[in-house]
Amino acid sequence: MQLVASGSRRLAQQKDGLVAIPLLPLQAAGNIGAPGPEPDMVSMRPEGVLAGPRSWSPSPDHSAAFPVSGNSMAPLIHDGYIVIVDTSQSDPGNLVGHIVAAWHSERGVIVSRLQCFGGTHVLIPENRAYEAVPLSAVTWRILGKVLWWIGRAA
Repeated sequence: MQLVASGSRRLAQQKDGLVAIPLLPLQAAGNIGAPGPEPDMVSMRPEGVLAGPRSWSPSPDHSAAFPVSGNSMAPLIHDGYIVIVDTSQSDPGNLVGHIVAAWHSERGVIVSRLQCFGGTHVLIPENRAYEAVPLSAVTWRILGKVLWWIGRAA
């Protein structure tokens, strides 16, 4: 990866200060996505690469980025934003309270906040106009923890 400095101000960059994160051709939804097979985020060919601070991606070899459609995670994550997911963090017991990417064969990949009520894990959207989704360990798989997201001003 090559860094380009613009303008009269130059920033000192350390070679290990940034990490490359693959931008996958995967579309996630905030609440209900498109049905399909579980995405293989390891072997999927990226359509681009994002650079991010190493401190924001503690496991860069297990990080991937993809866009989210819909507004069920607004006001945090808007339609068209890109989420960066750490696939090494996928144990639901360790992710309660965090935003995660999850997959279901009939609902596709969705991004939502994971909560636990009475031993049942539930995906809860930020936008309360959308319904919570109870998880079954048999039909749902947590793909990873959402580390951060980026978007453009409209």
